[in-house]
Amino acid sequence: MVSEQVKSTIRWTAMAAGAGTNKPAGNGRIKIDNPQGQQFLRSLFVGPSDITFPSISGNPFSYGDDLRDRAEREIVVRRGQKRFRQSLLDAYDRKCAVSDSDVEPVLEAAHIYRYFGDHGNHISNGILLRSDLHALFDLRLIAVDRNYTVRISPDLKSSEYKRFHGSSLRIPVASEDSPSLQALSRHADSCQWFQAER
Repeated sequence: MVSEQVKSTIRWTAMAAGAGTNKPAGNGRIKIDNPQGQQFLRSLFVGPSDITFPSISGNPFSYGDDLRDRAEREIVVRRGQKRFRQSLLDAYDRKCAVSDSDVEPVLEAAHIYRYFGDHGNHISNGILLRSDLHALFDLRLIAVDRNYTVRISPDLKSSEYKRFHGSSLRIPVASEDSPSLQALSRHADSCQWFQAER
């Protein structure tokens, strides 16, 4: 669902019940096929629940007024994020754990298990990843198995990312800084394609 205006916030249990799913919140992307569930999700938003562009007369690329809609959003503040990133930069010798990229501005602190508060910023719950790889990891298109081997979703195997499939995750020298195998397994288990390939 894509919308600029949210009517109200809702707890996951109520949302899952209304949408007709029993999947847990940490399960990645969840597809709702039933019309009643889709209608319920649409009811949580004000206005259309997809991307629309207003018709603009004249040259839409000319300079002038800002025509974008504004909406207030609830933002989850990730306390300790800067310190978490710095710890990962130090642990991974300022290199991406998958690509070995050392371009520091694009290196991000990826949480293995979703951030639910400051306690989630433990170094063993993080991996230093290049921004695009971080996005793919969060989208459950990249996983790491219990042997610290990088696995790529079949959806990416004809893309530029196929070269990372089967490569070894770069892990910190200090064993106490290594990513948690339990957290990595939990992330991998939330990738439907990963389970199918076992």
